[in-house]
Amino acid sequence: MQIHSLFPLLLARGVRVAQAVQPKQAAPETPWEELRVVLSSPNILNLPTVSEWEEQCLRPMLFNDTLPDTFILSGYDIGFQPAGVCMIHMSCMYEKCDYPPFYYPESGVPDETWKYNRALEPPFDTSDLFDDIMELPAAVLHPKSASDIIHGIEFAQKHDIGISVKVVGHSYFGASTNRGTLLIKMSSNYPQYGIEGSLTECSGVKTTATDANGVACALATARGKTAFLRVGGGEIFDTAYRAVFFDWNENPDNVNKYHFVGGFAGTVSAAGGWMHSGGLSGSSMRLHGIGIDQVLQIEMVLPNGNHVRFGPTSWEEQEEGYPKTTAVTGYCNSNPYETDESLWEWTACEEDNNFEDLWFAVRGGGGGTFGIVTSLYYQLHELPGNVQIVFVNGAAIIDQIGGEKTELIVEVYLRFILSYLFLPETLHNVTELESRSCNSAPWLQTAAAGILLCHNSAGDKVIDEWKTYLETSQIKEKFGDDDDLMTAMESLFIIILEHPSVGHSTAMTDGPYVGRINDIPGVTFKSSIEIGFDHVPLETVKNHLDELVRSYDSY
Repeated sequence: MQIHSLFPLLLARGVRVAQAVQPKQAAPETPWEELRVVLSSPNILNLPTVSEWEEQCLRPMLFNDTLPDTFILSGYDIGFQPAGVCMIHMSCMYEKCDYPPFYYPESGVPDETWKYNRALEPPFDTSDLFDDIMELPAAVLHPKSASDIIHGIEFAQKHDIGISVKVVGHSYFGASTNRGTLLIKMSSNYPQYGIEGSLTECSGVKTTATDANGVACALATARGKTAFLRVGGGEIFDTAYRAVFFDWNENPDNVNKYHFVGGFAGTVSAAGGWMHSGGLSGSSMRLHGIGIDQVLQIEMVLPNGNHVRFGPTSWEEQEEGYPKTTAVTGYCNSNPYETDESLWEWTACEEDNNFEDLWFAVRGGGGGTFGIVTSLYYQLHELPGNVQIVFVNGAAIIDQIGGEKTELIVEVYLRFILSYLFLPETLHNVTELESRSCNSAPWLQTAAAGILLCHNSAGDKVIDEWKTYLETSQIKEKFGDDDDLMTAMESLFIIILEHPSVGHSTAMTDGPYVGRINDIPGVTFKSSIEIGFDHVPLETVKNHLDELVRSYDSY
């Protein structure tokens, strides 16, 4: 195989790879018309230019009249431009994600000088400087069906060209765009099964060996779940959330209401890099697990061109947690060039595909690494009550009473919130369910980030337990007789909103995309790393709480 961007598939077969291999670039004389004529439509293949990137990606961000004082543009604006070359993190359109320094004014605000910076002249496509540092693909394929993807892979193999895979372009390190490659952009045309009504309840679904719904429901049922959602390989969480939280849950004919575990930004891919990288969730990860825990079945095109579907077909019960997978079975589409999905035929594969290793590797091994996902089957959960938006009013309290007491306020907050989330048994009356029903702790001194999302009425529990915590002898000793501080601290947690679901809580209420899931943080040139409480081992919290509090308190 010559598709070097997909080289880690070899790892699943026991082959050692010393270091990452850069995808091979297409030769200038590559006969792209040869690919164009076999696609479902000739206009789904684009040969991008730097001037297209300037027109569709850069200029909308710099000169957008609706955003005169900000450097942020919605992913809905930038991620679906026709050329397919825009990135959410714009700096990653340059080698090593290193944007030219004159593109980022010190103030961070584009002014008139910024708009007419001479760096914009002459046009990008005639500048040797930009040609040398731009990470533009040689061609962009916007597939309408799995057959288009297969044709693209076969063409890349024949002409020794690397492949990149993109949904919208949220990759923090630019992995979804590589210079000179054939970029397969899934979000432009590929079917969106979720928003098109794929939510399936398992009652009455018959299990047969090659029936996708039956196999997915068998595993869901073994996990105690009663429904699933199929999402397309280019689908984003905006459509997946709306499919579950709005289209289904708000339909009065549907008795059962469901919850879907997904990402926090609307334009993050529901079946792409998010899941491949583990699938961190901003809503209920602590309650239901991360993204890869939700997957029931995977459909994808492999580097060898096989269009496959696979998932667990045998398992054994465990004392705790989901059943342990003991067998993974896969099938190949024997009619892969058929664009009508109803005519696909799933049969035993002629080639030897190690589906057990592939099942393990795809869920966490990196987007576009082991093949191109064309659809995923996600389990759904019972709706865990309304989602309560709990505002953590620390910034205001510190402004009002802080000063020399700031360190004390932060310390008390940290000890409480880390105990509530990770050591509930150390508090007065917090159950494991109440603890896990809230997301990760916000940073106390930043008002913009100071919220908790809580299900199962756990927001009320946070407030009640916090007031009890303030009455403990150790807190009384720290605060002494400071009545003003005690009164202020009692109002640290405030429920400011309550919504039927996390989808409702993040749906936009104004602007050009009303009703769609908010896209946070939007499009920027410069990425930042936020300090938070994610990825702290539980043993660290249990055994080193004092050191942990001091380390966060120092920021």
